[in-house]
Amino acid sequence: MQIGNFFISEFTRDEFLTRRWNYRPGDHTTFIAPTDYGKTTWCGQLLEHTITPKLPVYNLAGKPKDTVMDDLNERLHLRVVDRWPPPANWKFWQPKPLGWTVWPHLTGNEDIDDPLLSRTFRDTMRYCAKKGNCILNVDEFGELKELGLDRTSRAIHRRGRSNGCGLWGGIQGPTHAETHAYSMAGHLFLGHVNDERHRQRLGEIGGFDRKLIESIVLRLPDRYWLYIRRRGRVMCIVGD
Repeated sequence: MQIGNFFISEFTRDEFLTRRWNYRPGDHTTFIAPTDYGKTTWCGQLLEHTITPKLPVYNLAGKPKDTVMDDLNERLHLRVVDRWPPPANWKFWQPKPLGWTVWPHLTGNEDIDDPLLSRTFRDTMRYCAKKGNCILNVDEFGELKELGLDRTSRAIHRRGRSNGCGLWGGIQGPTHAETHAYSMAGHLFLGHVNDERHRQRLGEIGGFDRKLIESIVLRLPDRYWLYIRRRGRVMCIVGD
């Protein structure tokens, strides 16, 4: 893609995943795109090329049903539990998994479900922050704020890198979550953004030309991503 005199390289997803994606334990990763843009699917593809038994993922699932998460659990052979830590009778003798999905059983009553999610997610987040060498993956950062977990997520963004705990998550737009969710991310994936307020907030990423970022995300085709890596100040477009 060419913006004025500036040319930005474009790669297919396969090439990016196999030859360009370079992740270090503790790197925080944020996806910013509207609803139904494919954030969870793309995140799952990245996880597939990142996690290992020594760098497992801990997914926080907060929807009653999620076919994309079901597919990810099956494809990566993740163990699904409804609480953390898992029940005492869990079969830990089984082969070490590539990760876990913590998925509480919801009732449809927010007076019951919200405290349950808040308690379960907080327990998992604190476990990951202490354990280190893992990826803590949240479907939507905005949900953490609604559940009163923004302070916990800020602490992981500030301190997680030191012991290899990387916090991953999506945002529908940069005005839907606190600044640290994208200002402290080592890897950023930005989808097409129409809303002018959202594009202007991207200037808070720091280290990159705000006008250039605004111009690129405005021109992105559907399901394409502008990738920004702070380390080395790398930028490219990831296509279909």
